[in-house]
Amino acid sequence: MVAYAELLRAAGIRGTFGIQTKYVRDFNDAILFDAAAVRQLQALARLGMEVASHTVAHSDQFSAFPLGRGDESYPDYRPVVLDRQATRSRTILGELRVSKFLLENLGAVGPVVSFRSGYLDYPFQLPQALAATGYRFSSSMTANKALTHLPFQLNHDREARQEVDIFEIPATVEDEKPPQMGSRVDEAVALARAIGRYGGSFVVLTHPNMLGHKLEFHKAFIAAVRDWAWFGSISDFGHWWARNAVELDTHCLQAVCTISLHAPQPIQGLALRFPRECAYRENPRSDVAVRPIDEGIVLGRIQGDLTLRCARPRKAADAIP
Repeated sequence: MVAYAELLRAAGIRGTFGIQTKYVRDFNDAILFDAAAVRQLQALARLGMEVASHTVAHSDQFSAFPLGRGDESYPDYRPVVLDRQATRSRTILGELRVSKFLLENLGAVGPVVSFRSGYLDYPFQLPQALAATGYRFSSSMTANKALTHLPFQLNHDREARQEVDIFEIPATVEDEKPPQMGSRVDEAVALARAIGRYGGSFVVLTHPNMLGHKLEFHKAFIAAVRDWAWFGSISDFGHWWARNAVELDTHCLQAVCTISLHAPQPIQGLALRFPRECAYRENPRSDVAVRPIDEGIVLGRIQGDLTLRCARPRKAADAIP
């Protein structure tokens, strides 16, 4: 794991490492989250990587787990995988709450806001469970299953009603299906070029259980696309993409147009372009930086409500009924 992080750091790239906080020996595996694992987490933090939750139990039955009470905590929460069909003493909220708690309190990795489920198993209650436990982003679905290479906002119970403040960033390439990952570099680069034509995301899912051809894939892929691609962690791209949650309204009266913004989450670097006949005039909030660009502005960090005004030439204003 650390070797992959060192490769990314040398290339100037911040990646996301999903960590399973397994502390019970069971059918799946031995205890994984021990003192040695904590030292590795601290190494990831020093290398500037993002650490994400990859559950506690890594059960193949995650989608059948009950939601839970929301008070699950370590060390009382003790999920045990009995076999591929059964897991004991398990809940969705327990997997989210306890893994996040352990990573943040023992790993010195900062807030954990990204999640990936084991086996990419996806309970219908996962969106609201992620929101309730302090996550913001998930990468627990493949692009083939989602039918998109673009991130999207999740809905309560994965239905078509209420949105929740969680964004799914689908996985594009994974390392376990044949042929070997190291033999798929050219295919992956061609796919990245196709997705890049419309600004899609390209998430590489790799289990760092070996070096060899998997590490070589990363070296070759980075070298092939770095001149025309942007690299970042799940949360880096997620925070940028989440700006689509900004609400915007305009109202024009005479020669002045008022632009009302509402940003439910902090956003840095939001760009606004005005109509050609409109020129930026004022920002009533002195705590928000404004940088002019061609036909518009770029805003500094904003959260909450913000009102901007732009002026229209008298000739254009006179044409407004």
